Amino acid sequence: MRPALEEAIDRLLPEVSRILRYHLGWCDEHGRAAQLRGGRSLQAAMVMLAAEATGEDPQHAAVGAAAVELIHTMTELYDDAFDGDDIRRDRPTAWRVFGTDITLLAGVTAISEAFRLIATAPQGGREAAGLLGASLARVCGSYIHEVAFDSCDPRQISLPSLLDNAQEKGGELFGVGAQLGTVLCGHPVQEAELLVTAAHHAGIAWSVANDLEDIWGDAVLTGKRGGLDVKRRRHTPLVILAMQSGHRDTSRLQELLSRPDLDDDHAEQMIKLVEDLGGRRAAETIVSEHLRKSLAAVDRLSLPAPLHRQVRTLVQFAVTR
Repeated sequence: MRPALEEAIDRLLPEVSRILRYHLGWCDEHGRAAQLRGGRSLQAAMVMLAAEATGEDPQHAAVGAAAVELIHTMTELYDDAFDGDDIRRDRPTAWRVFGTDITLLAGVTAISEAFRLIATAPQGGREAAGLLGASLARVCGSYIHEVAFDSCDPRQISLPSLLDNAQEKGGELFGVGAQLGTVLCGHPVQEAELLVTAAHHAGIAWSVANDLEDIWGDAVLTGKRGGLDVKRRRHTPLVILAMQSGHRDTSRLQELLSRPDLDDDHAEQMIKLVEDLGGRRAAETIVSEHLRKSLAAVDRLSLPAPLHRQVRTLVQFAVTR
């Protein structure tokens, strides 16, 4: 996948290429080659494992893996800019280094290059493009839903809506990776059904686990400061679950959420309330339940033992690092 991705990025405008390379950890902010901390490339790995599962040459799907990595890179660039995050993977985020406007434009360029890559596939390109486009729309929808969640009473957000959004944000590209790997190898998309199910459940687990990490995670592993969502008074799954606990202290949590600003002392109070009201425990239950469902789907796959172990490892790593 890496050669196809490098070739695609090198084709872009130098200003865009530098932003994408920097974000991926391939160069420093001046464009000098470097080996910095990069992402986990989970979605791209799913493409290649799904391709291998077809029994065909998995290199047929390499353009799909590169395309999904470009789309995922776009989501991270936008995520950082929208949230105002200063650090990702132990270094300043792209928008902080290069500016917001050009970073967002680099994300748009990454999308266009992803679809150009898919168009070069020797087989299955048209179907793959349709699948990727629909998936991208659902990912964008998840960000729109998060904005809506933040502007409404967290007690009015249903658990199914919460989990659907977690799946779209955390599992959508993971699942479409399985589909791309299958159709780009000339096989019907239905063959990827169990892998998609596993990916979607893993995505729910990962998305909620990510919110847990934001408060109680190891900054060395996450590569950024914790507690940022709390200080922004975001209606994350943890907050929503805590507010729906029925505990009498939910009124105090609502009061903190309604404050125009939140200092460190108030943020600590909010974190304690989220835990005391059962938000942390309920979120950890969701993570465990959906990781179990993901692994159960993997265990139903008929794959050679080595490949089965790789898929199982990928799903577990997606959730637990």
